[in-house]
Amino acid sequence: MSAVTTPSNDEAAVTSAVTAVGQIAINTSDLNRFRTFYEGLLGLPHVISLRMGQPPHLRYGVFAVGPDTALLAFEVPGYDPVADGIGVEMGHRGRIDHFALRVDQAAFFDVRDRLVAAGASNGAVTAFGPYQSVAFRDADGLEGNIICPNQAFDPTQVDDELIECSNPQWTATKLLQR
Repeated sequence: MSAVTTPSNDEAAVTSAVTAVGQIAINTSDLNRFRTFYEGLLGLPHVISLRMGQPPHLRYGVFAVGPDTALLAFEVPGYDPVADGIGVEMGHRGRIDHFALRVDQAAFFDVRDRLVAAGASNGAVTAFGPYQSVAFRDADGLEGNIICPNQAFDPTQVDDELIECSNPQWTATKLLQR
């Protein structure tokens, strides 16, 4: 992707198509420890744990923050943020792998086209389970995605390995009808 361009002050402001923070993905070295904290102490319901069917084959868990928002935790073997130079002080805590902003289907391709025009995305649409996604990099290089429901989602076609499903209602395709 090339350098990201930003609109000048003379250009018209764009109305936000974002309806929610769809997900925040965090790296952890121990998914069980992560779950104990977020589910056990903060009460975020565990929804599902899977292992990626494609490289890097990471185990990951999904925790419901609300009807449209999830916290994803990727278990990265040997992940040590301190050894990687990530600190604990504000401004040095970089543990977020990526985030996704949810848009509705009507706005999805318009937002994608704006990201491509700005050089922030190659515009490729990828199906990730019940969502379709377009990756982008913001002006600081942070990876993000815009997502919207994938109307063609078929849960029998997911190649990730199911480890545990704590809340089948949350993962049901009825979420796609929102």
